[in-house]
Amino acid sequence: MPSFKMLLVMVVIFFILSGVLTVLLTFLFPIEGGYIGEGKIESIKNDMIYTAIDSLKKINYGLRRELFKYRVLSDSLENELSTKSALVYRYEKTIEDLKKQLEMYTVRENSIKELAKTYEAMTPEEIAPILSNVDDNTIINIYFNMTSRKRQNILRALPSERAARLTKKIAEMGGS
Repeated sequence: MPSFKMLLVMVVIFFILSGVLTVLLTFLFPIEGGYIGEGKIESIKNDMIYTAIDSLKKINYGLRRELFKYRVLSDSLENELSTKSALVYRYEKTIEDLKKQLEMYTVRENSIKELAKTYEAMTPEEIAPILSNVDDNTIINIYFNMTSRKRQNILRALPSERAARLTKKIAEMGGS
């Protein structure tokens, strides 16, 4: 632990150096009015503080603007994501529905092909009573699934007016 005399010497040297430094600064960097007084130093400190506060306010304002822009962008992206998610959900639902329809049509198509094979083995006289209770579209579907040689049996089994109407529909569909 330093002695009291040593501390006293250090304090005296500090004050002497402070005075010399003040004289040198005043001489090297003269200020209007002669020397830097207590009020002048306070004024300079206050100016520096206000300048720093103004700079920080500008930085704060800029950061707030950036934050606002990013929040707006974030909201916009969230809305877009929500919209796209809903769209994806609808597309997935549509795909599911279409798969179900395709499966249903495939089952129906296979059923009609089986019916067509059955009707191919029958004579027009055997087919006639059955076809009298079947709608035109079903008859046309059966017709298209029969071999070309056996298709004539479908038309022979029908009354002439209905056979003519179906022939016209088949021709409009581009069938043979």
